[in-house]
Amino acid sequence: MVKTNFGNAISRLLWGGVCLSRVESGLLQRMVDELPGKLRAVVEAQCETYNLVQREADGRALNFYRRRWGRADVSNHAITHMGIALTLFTGT
Repeated sequence: MVKTNFGNAISRLLWGGVCLSRVESGLLQRMVDELPGKLRAVVEAQCETYNLVQREADGRALNFYRRRWGRADVSNHAITHMGIALTLFTGT
């Protein structure tokens, strides 16, 4: 199960983070469920490391971050070397 709340209320307030909507979390979970078993486990583990999610200004994309001490944490390499973008199309 992919988590839907990243960080706490204070960190979301300070850095503009959001909680995933039901639609966003449903789409993300569906995408992860469709991955092959080994890759699914890796992606789920990587999602657990994120503690900040920010929505793009136009509301159509989410950016996932791992923050530590108020800065992006790049000390450990990502579990996967690919980026995953969840983009919602509004039909406009």
